[in-house]
Amino acid sequence: MSTTKVREALRKLQPASGTMRPTPLVARVARVSKLTEPEVRAGLLELKELNELHGSFNSQGQPLTLIELRLQAKTVTADERAWQAAMADESLSDIDQEALAPLYSKLADWSPQDMGRLINGLQRLRAEQDSLEGVPRFVISARYLLGSSKLLDTLPSLALRRFGLAGHLSTGRTWHLMMAGPPKPKTVVLVENPVAFEAAVAATADLPLAWMVTYGYGLSMAGEDYGRGLAGAVEARDYARLVRAGQPPTPAAAFACERLTFWGDLDPEGFRIFQRLQHRLPHLRLSALYQPMLDLLEATGGHPLAKATGKQGQNLHDEHPLAVRCGERGIDQESICTPAILREFACEAIA
Repeated sequence: MSTTKVREALRKLQPASGTMRPTPLVARVARVSKLTEPEVRAGLLELKELNELHGSFNSQGQPLTLIELRLQAKTVTADERAWQAAMADESLSDIDQEALAPLYSKLADWSPQDMGRLINGLQRLRAEQDSLEGVPRFVISARYLLGSSKLLDTLPSLALRRFGLAGHLSTGRTWHLMMAGPPKPKTVVLVENPVAFEAAVAATADLPLAWMVTYGYGLSMAGEDYGRGLAGAVEARDYARLVRAGQPPTPAAAFACERLTFWGDLDPEGFRIFQRLQHRLPHLRLSALYQPMLDLLEATGGHPLAKATGKQGQNLHDEHPLAVRCGERGIDQESICTPAILREFACEAIA
């Protein structure tokens, strides 16, 4: 799998000359492929064995000379060809065809006629999206995309954004912000995981703390989507509040709190969620609850970012000390969900 991703990244990066400098080839491929640098180096060595790369590498897969790319031709599936033909039939520009190309993976059983109707609907939606402020996403989806309330949620969101749809139109979920705490807290903590949220609320009920976590449809979501949902809700400024305990402030007032912090898993994805949130909430800082997680990582080594831990392929190229510390191993926030730790660290920030 990593070799395939390395090959695809090299295709995207390949210059007209067909050769690439040895530095920073590994870092560039890692950034595009979302693989770790060790995975990239292993993939490069395998591609060299397959005679798709020509040049010198050391035993760890680090390029030492200019690398000549002789990548095998990309196989185009029947589903891709059908979608490409549909886009061409609708006279989409080359830029729009490139943006919407990934949609083929969701349209395997579609007829050419339905593909054309979808393209027409996306074009109308792009042209009229500025007039849709306040209209729920599922209503927009049903109104423009073949009468389906789910299509806007199903189609790849990055492709839709590249096509020109606003982010809040291409993320299709209705988020619910669960909150707990007093009406005027001194600290507000945005939490990645609802299990940690529940433990924190129970442990700090008498402290001037407000807590916030995100749920999706109703009160259920897939595991790793909670933190992404929190970021998505803040980015879209589209959410409903649910009160878990106490009399917490409104989300807007909570976001404006001077001491606003984030607490998530100590891993690349958790830090990436923090970055997304901080983009919209510049005064957001990391919770001091990361400190006992860092201590635990130092003491035990934590867990690998692997398939069995649900973190295969996580990587992040960032010089922030926290990102560096969790670049290859992680600690989940539930590991420190004890009343004593939560009460000691929750009120402060570390960065």
